[in-house]
Amino acid sequence: MSYTMTHILIADKMLEYIAPPVDYPTYIVGAIAPDAVHASPDYTRTMKEKSHLFAKGAVWGRVTKENEFSDWIDSIKKFCLLNYDKYKRDFFLGYIVHILTDVCACRQIYAPFYNSLSKENFDDKMEQYRKENYCVNYYLFCEYSKEKNLLPILQEGNSCPIADVFDDRLLGDRIKQLFDFEFAPHDTKQIAHNEICTIENTRRLIMDAPSMIKHILDEGSGVEDGTQRFKGTADRASYLTSVEGKRCRGSVCQLDERPGCDQISDVDAAR
Repeated sequence: MSYTMTHILIADKMLEYIAPPVDYPTYIVGAIAPDAVHASPDYTRTMKEKSHLFAKGAVWGRVTKENEFSDWIDSIKKFCLLNYDKYKRDFFLGYIVHILTDVCACRQIYAPFYNSLSKENFDDKMEQYRKENYCVNYYLFCEYSKEKNLLPILQEGNSCPIADVFDDRLLGDRIKQLFDFEFAPHDTKQIAHNEICTIENTRRLIMDAPSMIKHILDEGSGVEDGTQRFKGTADRASYLTSVEGKRCRGSVCQLDERPGCDQISDVDAAR
């Protein structure tokens, strides 16, 4: 749903709610890890559904209704409650923030777009959506790069496999994939003319998503497993949402308005 830089910038803003200290590189590696499946030579959408903790029966790129969002959120919460203490805190936290960012992006940008499509314009509009996302993604990368050098951050971060969800052997190839394509120079001259994924609605998502994610992690999950009702993630994993105002040295960069890609790849538009 969101592309890489949106994930990183929202993860940055989430630092306001996370108990310090935070291993920033490891946290940011976690924030890109669910999309490492794109580096698999055997990539399928089923892999994406698994890495993003989809509810049973949900299909990547087709989750566009409120009941489907609720099922997805419940699946994430249940997984978090059962696994938060089994993995490196900051990597696991970044991983969960990534997936909840996709929930927010799907609700706020992708679902309204997808639900507006017709059979006649579906292919053209999906290509436009993909193209505009890569354009905004590169624009945000350039802005982030004014303050931080992303490559050594990702190289320094530590990952770990998550059983049946994330294969960390793919991470190195995913980082290479990002810098070979997503962060390679793109022509951003037409960004002001984007219609679906704009710098404005992406900036709005970056500002809105952290509080939405905190709310999801704080509230009771309402997940039933037949014998037990899970309470809120805050009851079992208080490190996920801590005292506001705390922030590690990694801070979100300020975005400005600049014109800015007409290069696309065959990666799924819905990312």
